[in-house]
Amino acid sequence: MIGVGTAEPGEDGVGRHGRAASAAREIAAGLLVLAVYAVFTQAFAGDRAAADANGRLLLDLERRTGLNVERSLNEALAGHERLGALAAWEYATTYVIGTFGFLGYLWWRRSPAYPWARNTLIWMTLIAIVCFALWPVTPPRLLPGGGYADIVALHHPPATWGTGVVSAGADPYAAMPSLHIGWIAWIGAAAVRARCGPVLLWACVLHLVVTSVVIVATAAHYVIDIPGGLLLVPAAAVAEALRVRLLRRRDGRDRRDRTGRTDAAGAARGQRVAAPDAFFLYVEDGGVPQVVGGVAEFAGPGPPVERVRALMAERLPRLPRLTQRVAPAGRLRRPRWVPAGDVDLDRHVIEVDAPAGRDRRPLDEVVARMAATPLDRDRPLWRLCLVRGGPGGRDAAVIVMHHAIADGIGVVDILRGILEPGLPEADVPRGPGRLVRAAAVVPGLVALAR
Repeated sequence: MIGVGTAEPGEDGVGRHGRAASAAREIAAGLLVLAVYAVFTQAFAGDRAAADANGRLLLDLERRTGLNVERSLNEALAGHERLGALAAWEYATTYVIGTFGFLGYLWWRRSPAYPWARNTLIWMTLIAIVCFALWPVTPPRLLPGGGYADIVALHHPPATWGTGVVSAGADPYAAMPSLHIGWIAWIGAAAVRARCGPVLLWACVLHLVVTSVVIVATAAHYVIDIPGGLLLVPAAAVAEALRVRLLRRRDGRDRRDRTGRTDAAGAARGQRVAAPDAFFLYVEDGGVPQVVGGVAEFAGPGPPVERVRALMAERLPRLPRLTQRVAPAGRLRRPRWVPAGDVDLDRHVIEVDAPAGRDRRPLDEVVARMAATPLDRDRPLWRLCLVRGGPGGRDAAVIVMHHAIADGIGVVDILRGILEPGLPEADVPRGPGRLVRAAAVVPGLVALAR
């Protein structure tokens, strides 16, 4: 067998469009989380009296455990104007720049850890929003009669709490848990997941320590808010693991349903085309069909075309991509594989006569014509042609399919799966029972001891 394929296309404007669409989807997801925060802030505005009571409760708990260092750190920082301005800037900016900068880096590098990182960041933010709505806590700097200096409001770093444009939509009673700590701890967890080097990991540790001191010294958080923020990371990881498990369980049920009783709506929606496969759909045009192919030469005359069509009808259920077509899903979404209905095998399995000749040139010309003819996207993206009278009087089978289905080696494997005879099921004798196997362990242990 020999493989026939097209050259890999370079990245062009269409490829960049697919990358831009991916970026637009990620930005839209972030804006959606921001919208959820805004809605919760307005719909579940914390009661000031309850928030103050919860803040005093945390202070009382810290006094009992010896953790109440907020006042001493705050007074020390208030006496140094430049250090206070630097702390206010660190509080306002570095956790945002670090979090979204690292997330963007993972996306840009196409890191396999990016989906987990993005999803866990969304989960932990949503969990924190729910905590703010259900249990509002006034931070020390806003606690009536607390006597704390509001370092952040004194220095007014741009686009932070204390400036009018942000204060109008921010939740001032969102001290517990600390999202500053949660997001920075998330950077470390995502860096471990992405297998980053030790330099980045130590930088995350340093950033976490500095921010922990800053949020307490600026009276923006209580000490006990720090472990609360750290707990957001495992909570988000558990939520993401449960989500993945539920999806796998649902997909497993769909695969196990062999009787065709799958949900009609789900089947109609189909499965989204994987991003690497969708690339070949984006870059294809009429002059450059994105197809790959395989050629199988018979030892002599090949089977009749009717026999091959019957064989395809028998084996297509085991090759689901050959029974599906591509359904476009808009500019910002990838296309989907959807059932194509009854596959017209008279159109997909054809037969041609090769031009007379003893060398391979006539067969190569047939292969070239098939590879240069675009596939109809309204039908399954494959064709099979029986070529009669090839080199030396040998017939050949040529299959061509879209690169979104398989690569060159994959096409050869599919062609072998279609044409090779099925092996009979082996009559495997039953092995010994559990008691016999257990008894056989004893002499083995004795021999090992000896």
